[in-house]
Amino acid sequence: MSLARIEFKESPIYREMLVSSDMQSTAILINFRNDKKLTELGNSRTLLREKKYAKTLTAEDAVQLETVEKEYKDYQAHIRTLRHQDIISVRRIMDNYRNDARLFLGGVPMVTDDMITYVENDLKVFGIGMILFLVLSLGIIFRTIRWVVLPLACCITSVVVMIGGLGFFGWDVTVISSNFVSIQLIMTMEFSMYLIVRYRELILKNPETSNHDLIKETVKQVFMPCFFSCTTTIAGFSSLIVCDILPVINFGWMMTLGLTVSMIVTFLLFPPALLLIRKPKPVGESQ
Repeated sequence: MSLARIEFKESPIYREMLVSSDMQSTAILINFRNDKKLTELGNSRTLLREKKYAKTLTAEDAVQLETVEKEYKDYQAHIRTLRHQDIISVRRIMDNYRNDARLFLGGVPMVTDDMITYVENDLKVFGIGMILFLVLSLGIIFRTIRWVVLPLACCITSVVVMIGGLGFFGWDVTVISSNFVSIQLIMTMEFSMYLIVRYRELILKNPETSNHDLIKETVKQVFMPCFFSCTTTIAGFSSLIVCDILPVINFGWMMTLGLTVSMIVTFLLFPPALLLIRKPKPVGESQ
């Protein structure tokens, strides 16, 4: 054993390659086998994209490019699932030896997998946490079920529509853009609260007016302020589009589309839903 330690420490083949000079650190390199199908799909996609950028893409090539991109994306998702399971297995093996040494796992596959996992967890945590916060806030402020359910319906609908839009356009959510759900929930809630507050004020001032007229007047008075609030916020996020970093650019487009969806969904869903509910009794100014 002593001769082996001397060989590892002094041999130029092993020193600073397999073990450190102080014999306290070592490394194990695991190479994942390249998937031939994924490589072939990637090469085909690259060639077709080069034709597209060179404007030499024929109609037949365009159809093939669309097919190849879909196959590549689906197969890449399959490979990511397999790689995720491999990384979980490696970590389980490492857990059996953590009492004997300090073990670290690194590498591009691990970093990529962890980033995807973090994004998924952020979407779940931020989304659920924000919804619970909104439910609590609306319950404390308005103390009425309808003023909790209607805004939440608008928020959830707008987020679902936005996620569907991201899937339709093929935009991947990154670490930078993973908090778009929380921002969109806040903006949708803002528009809903404008409508709620103005509607309650009109009921207090005009208790004999029909529910239809009250809703119509509410939308009429609130639409333009919400429109300007939405457009100015969109202008702020649109400034990210001129950035040179692709994830930041995509985040700017996501928020621009998300705010537009929030505005449209709120004014298409909230007034009709409110119209189907019986008009509430006027509340005092103190409430």
